[in-house]
Amino acid sequence: MKDNNARLYSLRTFVHCLHYRYLKYTPEHMHCHATFYGHQVPPNTGILAIQRISGNIPGFRIAATGVALELNESFDIVKKLKLVGTPTKIYKNTAFISGMFNSDLEVNRFEGASIKTVSGIRGQIKKAIKEGQPGSFRATFEDKILKSDIVFCRTWMPVEVKRYYNPVTSLLSKDGVDGWRGMKPKAQLQIETQTPIEVNPDSIYKPIVRKEKKFNKLFVPKSLEEALPYASKPKEETKRKKKSYVSKRAVSIVLLIAFYFVFYSFPYYLSKKKLMFVCSFIYSKNH
Repeated sequence: MKDNNARLYSLRTFVHCLHYRYLKYTPEHMHCHATFYGHQVPPNTGILAIQRISGNIPGFRIAATGVALELNESFDIVKKLKLVGTPTKIYKNTAFISGMFNSDLEVNRFEGASIKTVSGIRGQIKKAIKEGQPGSFRATFEDKILKSDIVFCRTWMPVEVKRYYNPVTSLLSKDGVDGWRGMKPKAQLQIETQTPIEVNPDSIYKPIVRKEKKFNKLFVPKSLEEALPYASKPKEETKRKKKSYVSKRAVSIVLLIAFYFVFYSFPYYLSKKKLMFVCSFIYSKNH
């Protein structure tokens, strides 16, 4: 039996619940499921997918081979959808989030849902609030979040299979195989009609510009610092008014090297005795 239809590619996942995750493209080195609307066939029936039936194609025409697995009225095919929000007010482990939902009704539907920040702090949606724009809600987190954090909620959106089915009962036409034409792909129609490809400006990759975050210094209270072991105590040296012994010694060594270089470069201007006298005088003065 030959037919022309629109199919959806998916993979079966067992992470949160048993469902089929929608795929935009078929995977390169593994199998996937193809769900389409068509006639009934018994399981383990072989399926052959051909891109074009016309015989003037020089390349390989068989697109895919498969086996019928299951017949059902509907399949639970879903795709991932991330809802993004930003914090407006922060109170320790509680924060007010806005921009994720459009109304209080949507917030009530997602009460108890798990949310997460980009930095990895997990949280939960509590109740809708009247402050701010509509759709704002109160959420609790494991730790205090920052004002610059982005909060997102991972959801799954159902994808419906298109109910398109065009059976080909016979190929006995006047021109044989070349006389029957199936549904053309979108790329072929664009080439034949010479229509330009639609470019969505939101889909174009743009350079990511991020501001450098300036974090505050680590502050350890004195009561906690006294209880810490010596290896874990913060070692912060205060600024000295006088130079240390190590810095003075480094200066004297640099001066000695400089005078040796002058002695070997200009042997006619300085004698060896004068150089040794000057170097010993500088060394004794620094010490």
